[in-house]
Amino acid sequence: MTENNSHNDQDEFIFTGKRAIFVGVLIVLGLAIVIMVGDIENLPSDKPSQSASLPQNATVKQEVVHQVIPQPASVPVRDTQEVDVGFRVSGHIAEMFFAEHAEVKQGDILASLDQAPFEEALASAMAQLRTAQANYTSHLPTSSFNAIESARADIETAQHTYDVAHAELEKRGGLLIAGQLDNVYDDDVQNEHDSKLHLERIRRESVQQQNIAANNPDRDDDKAAIQIARNNVASAEANLADTQLRAPAAGIIASRVSEVGATVPVGAAVYTLSVPATAVLNP
Repeated sequence: MTENNSHNDQDEFIFTGKRAIFVGVLIVLGLAIVIMVGDIENLPSDKPSQSASLPQNATVKQEVVHQVIPQPASVPVRDTQEVDVGFRVSGHIAEMFFAEHAEVKQGDILASLDQAPFEEALASAMAQLRTAQANYTSHLPTSSFNAIESARADIETAQHTYDVAHAELEKRGGLLIAGQLDNVYDDDVQNEHDSKLHLERIRRESVQQQNIAANNPDRDDDKAAIQIARNNVASAEANLADTQLRAPAAGIIASRVSEVGATVPVGAAVYTLSVPATAVLNP
């Protein structure tokens, strides 16, 4: 009985030793696996670790990356300016000759106004000028008026006498060159010379008579009226010319602001014209 117990104790001791060895092997394997996993996690990585913690006093060096942004290809830009063009006078638009986006040259007629009122104004101004000139003549002193009229008649007579004498002298000179005359008579030369001097004297006298009449202080009002009438004619002629709208420079019609039939005031835009920024605009 004692031997059996001893044998059982020995078996139990061996079993306990084996179990301890098995457990020890398991522990060693577990530690080995933990160590291997830790080494794998500590391997260098392309991505920065977001879980890594830094000491509180550590200085973080930030690297500034200059990103190169691709620039678009340069596109040539035409430097242009937009100019509103309109009439210098007011009126009704009768015609417009260009559509939008059409090219025009400097001086091209872009549009025109109804010219009838301006033509009537010019005719009236010219009539006033004729009246002023007639008043100036009619208000001449009788003596000056008669002297001027007499001088005009004398000039016509003297001119005719000179023309006849000069023609006769040239005729005889031609015959002399042709060998049909031996000489030119002295009387012909003298007549041509005297008639020329007489004509020049009459002309001088006529000019003197006109100057005397013009410098008469009693006729200052008539002279002023003539000057005013001339100014009115010049203004009416300019207004009639301004019924045509011309392009101030070469360019492109950007837009038609007005249309045919519209009534436009002075300077109101009729077209918007796109022209080079360096263009010299024709006033």
